[in-house]
Amino acid sequence: TGRQRQQYVRLLERVFAHLGTLGWTGPNPGRQAGVERIGAGSDQPTRFLSAVDREAVIELVLSRLAALGSAPVDLENWVVYRDLALVGATLDAGLKPGQLSSLSLNCIDLEQGVIDCSVTAHSHRAVRRPFAREALGAWVAVLKRLSEESVSMGGRAGGTPEQWRRSQLVFIADRSGRGFGRFSLTQRMHVSSIFRRIQSFLEDAGVTGSRASPQTLRNTYAALLIEGGASTMELVTCLGLTTDMTAQRIRASWAAAYSSPEGNS
Repeated sequence: TGRQRQQYVRLLERVFAHLGTLGWTGPNPGRQAGVERIGAGSDQPTRFLSAVDREAVIELVLSRLAALGSAPVDLENWVVYRDLALVGATLDAGLKPGQLSSLSLNCIDLEQGVIDCSVTAHSHRAVRRPFAREALGAWVAVLKRLSEESVSMGGRAGGTPEQWRRSQLVFIADRSGRGFGRFSLTQRMHVSSIFRRIQSFLEDAGVTGSRASPQTLRNTYAALLIEGGASTMELVTCLGLTTDMTAQRIRASWAAAYSSPEGNS
């Protein structure tokens, strides 16, 4: 139930109404669904991590990073580095799984602590906090080592450093690249895989229940921005939103969530 499903019902009704002008003589399932009030009801409250859950996630990222950093970089642990960076880029940069899947290295500025996914006429510049910078920086270093290994093992040549940054996906699914050599790093992570990896990490951190997902981490990133005094336009830019109305809705959801005892625990 909820607003999104109601939008789908209305969209289906319009599509089949248009098909009727083109000769469709069958029923309009969207109109029928509207009459039957399919999808009617309220959305579940937007979930943000509580202060306790937020710290549990951050602590688990940092503790796993510390464990990895206590020994020489072992490329066999590359998946652990990658998953920590996934969590960092979601909680402290607010990126969606689809954005993580297509993110390339040239979008990341480790020194400035930003991830810039801006495109023509659409600004999206996410500002990251220290723990996320550490997780992402460690993964980028491992990714560079993997790329060097790829070339040495006969994989696809990386070109100049700048060419490598423009073409290299940040979050790879596999060290193998079909058609480009054994270690070419060409496999893109599927959105569903990113979702599952982040959800698994949340379970390890003790964050379970309804809507424990990447979206919850993105919502929490928005909460961190709001708590830091971000303006509506700053929310639009940092979250890559299309309208300030969405930013205002997020702010209202945050106010409702954190005005309750559960939201402040």
